Amino acid sequence: MKDYYRILGLKETATAEEIHRRWIELMQKYHPDHSPDGKYDEEMAKKINEAYEVLKHSASRMGYDLERQHQRSQKTFSAWKLIVPVSILTIILIFSVFIFRNHEALVSLNQQPELLSAKPSVPYEEPTRQVISPKEPSEAEKSVKIEREK
Repeated sequence: MKDYYRILGLKETATAEEIHRRWIELMQKYHPDHSPDGKYDEEMAKKINEAYEVLKHSASRMGYDLERQHQRSQKTFSAWKLIVPVSILTIILIFSVFIFRNHEALVSLNQQPELLSAKPSVPYEEPTRQVISPKEPSEAEKSVKIEREK
C-alpha cells in the first residue's frame, strides 16, 4: 500500500487545508505546464494527484487510514506473541520436572530396600546356634575329679 502522507510530505494529523496547500505546491513543482524552471516529473505528478484524491475527502481518507492501520497491525511483529507462549511452556516444563523429581524421591523413600536393589534378594535367615554339649569325661578325669572332691 502506498503511503500517501509520505508522498505529500505531511503528517497523518494534517488538516484538509494543509493537504490542499501542499498539493498545490507540489503540483506547481512537478506538473509540466506549471513548472517554472522546466523540472517536471510525470510519474511524480501522477502519484501526487492519486494521494490528493484519496486524502482530500474525509470519507476516503478515513477508509485509507483504517486500511493502513489494519495492515500495520498485521505486519508488526510483537515480541509478546512469542514471549508469552514460550515462557508459559518453560514454566510448565520446570514445574513438571520439579514434580517428577519429588515424586521419584518420595517413591524411593517409601520402597523397601529389597525392591531398590538390582540383585535378587534372599530372605535373611538367622544363623542357627549350635549348642555344644560337654563331652563325657574320660575315666582318668573322673578319678581325678573324685580325688579332688575328697
